[in-house]
Amino acid sequence: MTSQARQNSTPKVNWEFSHISIPGTHMANNISLFPVSGWQIGPVPLHDIIALKLHFLSHPLQKNEEAQESQMFAMTPAQGRELIDRIQAAIEVLENSDAQGSGLERH
Repeated sequence: MTSQARQNSTPKVNWEFSHISIPGTHMANNISLFPVSGWQIGPVPLHDIIALKLHFLSHPLQKNEEAQESQMFAMTPAQGRELIDRIQAAIEVLENSDAQGSGLERH
């Protein structure tokens, strides 16, 4: 796998709101949010998949270099395109709306 690592500056998360309720979903009343601090992503041509690993922070005092890593996830090119579309749609909602809802979608 050709790996492209991306280390972003730590997102400015108000940890007071790191546990939120999602109205209108069948998720638990409280879910935990873990800020993404980076990722590794790359194609695996031999298997025709995209591999993705997220780096995330699990507590307010954690530094980027101490970030935890998720398992390596695999998706098809079609799933990758769908993920791109959903992320772009979520960004548009955030950039074009003052709505206070969570807007989370389940896949």
